[in-house]
Amino acid sequence: MQFVHTNLFLNFAPFSSGKRQTVLWPVRVYRVLYPEPRRTRLNLFERAILGLIRAKRWQVTELQTLTGLHPDLIKLIIANCISRNWLEHSGEKLTHEGAKTLDDEEVDNQDLKAGYLFQDAITGHFWPRMSTTLNEVEPINPHAKQLKFSLSRKEGSSITPYLLEPVQSDLPSLTPEQLNRAYREYRRDVNAYKQLEGSYGSNDLTLPGVQQLDDSPEQAYMLLDITADHYGEQLFMVKDPFEIREHAWWLTEGLNDLLARDKQFCKRLGGLVGRADMAEQTAAEWIKSLQNETELELLTSYPWLEKQASISRYFARLIEKEKSVQQGNQSPANLEAALSECQMLLEVVMQWLIKTYPIAKNAVPHQERHSFKLNREILKGLGIPAATDSVIATLAGQRLSQVARAAQSPKASLKALLFAAALGVFEHTGHPLLHLSAEQLALEELLKLANLRNQTSHAQSEFNAAQLQQVTADLVLGYINYCKKFTEQFKDWF
Repeated sequence: MQFVHTNLFLNFAPFSSGKRQTVLWPVRVYRVLYPEPRRTRLNLFERAILGLIRAKRWQVTELQTLTGLHPDLIKLIIANCISRNWLEHSGEKLTHEGAKTLDDEEVDNQDLKAGYLFQDAITGHFWPRMSTTLNEVEPINPHAKQLKFSLSRKEGSSITPYLLEPVQSDLPSLTPEQLNRAYREYRRDVNAYKQLEGSYGSNDLTLPGVQQLDDSPEQAYMLLDITADHYGEQLFMVKDPFEIREHAWWLTEGLNDLLARDKQFCKRLGGLVGRADMAEQTAAEWIKSLQNETELELLTSYPWLEKQASISRYFARLIEKEKSVQQGNQSPANLEAALSECQMLLEVVMQWLIKTYPIAKNAVPHQERHSFKLNREILKGLGIPAATDSVIATLAGQRLSQVARAAQSPKASLKALLFAAALGVFEHTGHPLLHLSAEQLALEELLKLANLRNQTSHAQSEFNAAQLQQVTADLVLGYINYCKKFTEQFKDWF
């Protein structure tokens, strides 16, 4: 069943203040029957100790190591649990009542309530949230192209949320297993012990009374707030619309999918993390701002990097260097560091080619002495479109012993890595180097960069009479742009 646009809008939390982007998130709403979760009688310390004892960790010294609690406090908690008949007198095993209390499995069928379960219309996942009511809100003008909702009738202020598009494929139907899983996660969040108890609880628990009431769900949009994630690992955070937790952790996947395919949405969120400005920020703030901008740029412009963690990491570092140069940090040290990042990104791409399209261990001919002529014939015989005469002439200067080592353990120089990656076309007809043109790869530029990087990696003075190329900001930015475009040529194979 596909999602269709609807005029049912839901909001379960008051409109928040502060820097955020409000969105209309598409959902399907199922009517279900479930027991209202009860607040646990255990405090966090009791729950931690009982959970560890159930996992056969009952010695006080071990409990102290695992929880960080003082031994006297641990003894007091154990004594209190024994007095409440949650632990046997030995303090080494849970009683039946203690196990039931810990699992929070006391379900009273008289407390069953008809309510609603929500299915994400972007990922198809079922949210670990249920509600006994549907809190509907009305837009100011339901027929407007951009829907507005009133923040305060008294003040006349309003908010215009960003309308998110659902997936264009059929969403999975609700099954009893999915319903039970959603309820278990909902109940654990309500009781706020998922972090301490999740690893000890039963993931196969079937809850009596939880059942689906309607076969056909309603379509709706739910108002959600997205803010910058100042404390977690993500760039942005979706606020829990039911205010059970701060972070709606189950929406992270859908948010990342949206960022990868909706550039307008990314632009709207960009203001939440700010722009880098060296003149108005401390060094630490500027670096953090660069990282935020870089992460946003990766999500919007280079979603194909997601499957290649190593390449993505070096690509991000190169973008950070690019932004730092563009924003005024054009010291010789920073420019040389940017050239290093260029070469390292290209080396990682070569390493990926060698690993993805390997050659046999003894495929590289053994040479007693270096033979430029033999190397040139080998390279010509590969039939690589981008291997022009000048490229072949440069690579032929590599010793085959270095190329062989690079093919088996790709930690060599960029030129040796390129030679080793090229040899992969012998055994792999689908090798990217056979399908990319000389114009697309421009390997002459790659080799110039390798030479320039070698120049900057050695001490230079009046005692060295070699003709050196001046490293300028424009030169560095040009090579950064080349490396980004070079890497992008391989996106169809990532």
